[in-house]
Amino acid sequence: MPVPAYLPAEYVPQERDRLSLYRKMSNVASLEDARSLQDELRDRFGPLPAPAFNLIRILKIRVHLLHARLRGISKTESEVVIRLKPGDRFPDEDTSAVYSHLSGRHDKRALQHVMLRPLEGIAIDTRVLPPAQVLRMIEEVCETLATVRGARLTGTGSASR
Repeated sequence: MPVPAYLPAEYVPQERDRLSLYRKMSNVASLEDARSLQDELRDRFGPLPAPAFNLIRILKIRVHLLHARLRGISKTESEVVIRLKPGDRFPDEDTSAVYSHLSGRHDKRALQHVMLRPLEGIAIDTRVLPPAQVLRMIEEVCETLATVRGARLTGTGSASR
């Protein structure tokens, strides 16, 4: 991800506690789990510094990826790609939902940096957009896909959140 995401030693001073929290994070499987972990951090250590807050945001993205049945996210020097599983593709309703959501929240210049690659996934060019905007776009794309794809792939009216 294009932002720092970790538990700073100044925030969680004991290495044993940090390791235990990272272990908990590896088991987060729902948005409720992520919120609960965020509440625990706040209760035990105070307000989250930016890297810890980003880590919680990334946990939520991971949950959305699971619900959308996507492969994951990869980052290169110039882009972030939200990856499909091999052999999968985005139906028109997925891409329409993503672009509709993003166009309501970002200007057209930012949308020019979002590209659909039908056999690979959705790429976001990171060379021009600031890291905070890239992370927000990743969150929005993954949340939208979890809602649209999750409902379709599980055969329910709405995705599990």
